[in-house]
Amino acid sequence: MSTVHVFAEIKANRGYENELESALCNLLEPSREELGCCQFELYRDKGVDDVFILQEVWISQRSLDMHMESDHFQSFLNSVQENQWIEYITPRTLNFLG
Repeated sequence: MSTVHVFAEIKANRGYENELESALCNLLEPSREELGCCQFELYRDKGVDDVFILQEVWISQRSLDMHMESDHFQSFLNSVQENQWIEYITPRTLNFLG
């Protein structure tokens, strides 16, 4: 079993940067407490104010899948879709090389 590394780039729709940041911050602690979560960190791009990066490390693909099905993650997705806070989410699953 190998760890799963994910970088997710998330771009807010203009004018919704603060709402999106708050919603993303609300994901941090519940996600970090999930079984199989090794790392779950949020960054805001210094050069592009409406872009956020989630850096995640999961013990397995199953752990990541369970996270994506969790109540707090589904609630986040529903909120951002209903409120149209996000222009796009681009998740990238990466192979760790060293």
